[in-house]
Amino acid sequence: MKRFFPTLIVPFIVLAFAIPAAGQVDSAGIRLIDQRKLDEARSFFEGKLKANPKDDESQYELARVFLFQGKMDDAEDAIDAALDLNEKDARFHFLRGQILGQIAANANIFKQGILAPKVKNAFLRSVELDSTFVEAHIGLYNYYVMAPGIMGGSDEKALEQAGIVLRLNSYRGHILLANFHQRKNEFSEAEGEYKKAISAEPKKPAATSH
Repeated sequence: MKRFFPTLIVPFIVLAFAIPAAGQVDSAGIRLIDQRKLDEARSFFEGKLKANPKDDESQYELARVFLFQGKMDDAEDAIDAALDLNEKDARFHFLRGQILGQIAANANIFKQGILAPKVKNAFLRSVELDSTFVEAHIGLYNYYVMAPGIMGGSDEKALEQAGIVLRLNSYRGHILLANFHQRKNEFSEAEGEYKKAISAEPKKPAATSH
């Protein structure tokens, strides 16, 4: 069985920094994360939770901090706690998918087989709650295009997610389609999609990761 998580996980972690912060959370804590002052951010959100243990947004932000620190068990505990408080937030499920994917990246093949459907289901729940959440659709694209068939990988489903992203964000959709064709050694088609991406947003480099 193919090990796919080490390659799959890279865009997940990059995307985690791009997830919008909620308005209810003090912007000072968000700035600490953005500035990569992670120890300070951890203290900030732990203080918030000490004052209000039911603060789901602070629990979510704490999970992000642990993810970036590489403290995966703590990150998983924190995001699960956030979901216990609020199961209806698409960002929480997306972050859970990222965290479980990172855990799987360092797991043996048997544990990967256990974690893989949990990663997929986290992204599926995220887009179920918010069909316009581009990052979650990209997460699903990555999953379907990288996972072996026995774990639910599917070119058809990957293209479906790329098509959704294309409708939501033309630039990023064309980048995904270029990525798909490049994986198939369909270089002419890939080049065409990169050109479309450049046309959609000329100031962005088309060769960047989706």
